[in-house]
Amino acid sequence: MPTLTLTETHPDGHGLFRLTFDQPLEGHAKAGQFLTAHLEGHKPAFFAIASAPGQPIVLLVKKHGDAAEALCAMPAGEAVEVSDPMGEGFGLDPDARRPLVVLATGSGISAVRPVIQGEIAAGLPRPVTLLYGVFTPEHRSFVSDLEAWAARGVTVHTVCSEPPEGWQGPTGFVQDAAATMGLVTGDVDVVLCGYPAMAAAAAAAFKAAGVPDDRVHLNY
Repeated sequence: MPTLTLTETHPDGHGLFRLTFDQPLEGHAKAGQFLTAHLEGHKPAFFAIASAPGQPIVLLVKKHGDAAEALCAMPAGEAVEVSDPMGEGFGLDPDARRPLVVLATGSGISAVRPVIQGEIAAGLPRPVTLLYGVFTPEHRSFVSDLEAWAARGVTVHTVCSEPPEGWQGPTGFVQDAAATMGLVTGDVDVVLCGYPAMAAAAAAAFKAAGVPDDRVHLNY
């Protein structure tokens, strides 16, 4: 079983922590894969890999449950046993040039982060739009990435379900915001990650609009 060394932990959104490790993992080949962390005395815990293939492993951990709390409390320098990367990932066609619409909610941003990194690394060959659903702006993670992606040409929308006073952005559910923005059409590729109810509703809406099953991508 591979062993990673924790190099950095810091808060990254309400109740969430970003954990950075010292190296990549062999077998991490696609955005959307995940791993299990194995801590003595705790059941193995599943986490999406938030870094791009070939890069040192990054996890976004919601501090909920014994294993997650123990992981977030570890000091830098501690070793963590993990599984090999698992799952088929999102299975995107690297040669596709249709617009890409990405809907993520909560900690689901971790799994779609390498999708967007990959599109940017490829030179952003197609329009990419991210709708990121959170309760409030303070619940966002990877805020510096969101800003950097927008600066590179990705269209980034934060969608708040509990917007603060004065909020000027979209509100409600990401799938409804996507429909309002005219993004739910048959000529797009779609990546979905987050609350199961969101993924199910969004998948149904895009399929009803004419997007075939093999262009609606989930990582499970």
